[in-house]
Amino acid sequence: MNYYKKLKNGYEWFIFEERKDLDHVRAGLSFIIKENTRPLYSIEFYSSLHGITTWFRKEDKFQISTWEGEDKAKSLSGLNYHYTGEFLTASGNEDLKLKIMEDALSFFKDKILKELIEAQLENPKDIMIAREQFLRIKED
Repeated sequence: MNYYKKLKNGYEWFIFEERKDLDHVRAGLSFIIKENTRPLYSIEFYSSLHGITTWFRKEDKFQISTWEGEDKAKSLSGLNYHYTGEFLTASGNEDLKLKIMEDALSFFKDKILKELIEAQLENPKDIMIAREQFLRIKED
């Protein structure tokens, strides 16, 4: 799994990606921390098969998005019949959330962070995952 860090809109993203080839991300985990703060802001679980779910620590809430699918894209517009694209739709249920998370975590090899994710989700108000966990990891 590849690791890199980026700054985006006042947040630091610590990103782990499993790539199928150079251009296709198969699965990923992103840990988002507000710039100049210590605690985790959110975790984004990415699955190219199922969609994206984001967990927000402070609110202890999930946002689930699934891939639209070709049939739904075609039904939305006559143009999409010829130019289909699969986009995310803001919908999903508990089963989809679990599928996305399981798929993303199946590629994730860092056992320390994997255990911390589970502990963090069980105890959202505690600071289990913080900036310090990422300082030990070297970028590719």
